[in-house]
Amino acid sequence: MIFNGQWTVLKQEENSLQPSDGPPFPGGGPGSFPIEFDLKSNMGFFEFLGAYRLGTWDLGSGASGPTLTFEPVVGLRVNHMRMKLSPNGNLDDVRQSKTWVDPILGGRLQLAFGPERHWRFKALGDVGGFGAGSDLAWNIAGLLGYEWRFKRHDFDLSLGIRALSIDYEDGSGSKKFEWDVIQWGPVLALGFKF
Repeated sequence: MIFNGQWTVLKQEENSLQPSDGPPFPGGGPGSFPIEFDLKSNMGFFEFLGAYRLGTWDLGSGASGPTLTFEPVVGLRVNHMRMKLSPNGNLDDVRQSKTWVDPILGGRLQLAFGPERHWRFKALGDVGGFGAGSDLAWNIAGLLGYEWRFKRHDFDLSLGIRALSIDYEDGSGSKKFEWDVIQWGPVLALGFKF
């Protein structure tokens, strides 16, 4: 995140690799071939967002009382998915990858509190896709952070949890690609203000 006055520019990325653990998936069962295989998937996304601070409101008395800030957010999320299915034996690997872009709209709330307002609680949320990429995508996060000053610049380090839902479908028949999941987990973020 980069802040300058009332404007914020965010560039975020996330990447996850999910190799199959343990023994290969077994084949077999009624009407199937007895084939074992390994499955590896990799999903990443990049977000390019802009935010504008609509206002900051004092919630307490005095210069060190808590404040609440709201920023609407607009931008793009580029999604990339890659999968590899590796059957054991003399069969070739099966690979598929897909990239799509989702427009997104959302907002950010920040509560600054504590001595000199160094502590921050942030709530983030957006919705997107709208049929342009995904049918529907949404994202929510809650973070607790601390802001400090170093050599005339403000830094912000936050830890929290995030959930991202994507409902994407493309193609039909044997060429159909469908990704309808909710991913969630911990988030570590670093911000810089100039």
